[in-house]
Amino acid sequence: FYDSAVAQGVLVDNVPALVLLGDGINKDDLDALTGDARRAANGAARVLAVGAADDNPRWERFVDEWPSTPSSVRDAINELLPPEWQLAADFFDDSALLDTGEARDAAAYAYDAIVALGLLACEVAPSGPLPTDFGTLGWQNMTNVTDGLKFDGITGTVEFNQFGSRDKSTANFELQNELLIGGKFKREPLARYEFESDNFTWQGESQLFSFGQTGPVKNPQPLPPPVENKTPAWLLAVV
Repeated sequence: FYDSAVAQGVLVDNVPALVLLGDGINKDDLDALTGDARRAANGAARVLAVGAADDNPRWERFVDEWPSTPSSVRDAINELLPPEWQLAADFFDDSALLDTGEARDAAAYAYDAIVALGLLACEVAPSGPLPTDFGTLGWQNMTNVTDGLKFDGITGTVEFNQFGSRDKSTANFELQNELLIGGKFKREPLARYEFESDNFTWQGESQLFSFGQTGPVKNPQPLPPPVENKTPAWLLAVV
């Protein structure tokens, strides 16, 4: 996309443009860009449902305690995993892992999902083995919007609606900037959506746009008219 946009003059370094990236484009895709396409991607924006947020004290504690996780925990996990999924000996030494999108926006939700399952089990069967109708009882508890399951997790407050889905008011929606910092792309949060006020609360610096430019955004350059294909019809037929 960026290579074509720059080549066709849609993105130029003196016309700030707002480029919203979809979920299909990740940090690795941006880091693979080179030349003017890479410079053009500096300032791209995203609106994402993020998992862990730096202002969540539970996530902050999770990050702080990660390096001190005892090796016995890793060994206990490995006993339940097949050989190809074994955790490396230095798995909990890699603090940089927690700053990836996979950890924040995928693993953090999975972590809270397991917590929710455990808490549901405690609600349904405070002691002894789980009953045979655990699934039915758990579903009734989870979809009880008045007195059902609700807890504070590493992705924020977790509660469910009457359909068994996580209530949208507990999600963390952020406007983010993809910025080239130190030669690599890094996501910078700009604003957080608040459901109660139905507004974005600004958190970060001023938003940047294509080529790392400040606003205001201008209309992209118009594309030139398509080049007429004058190739003889008989030549096309032969090809």
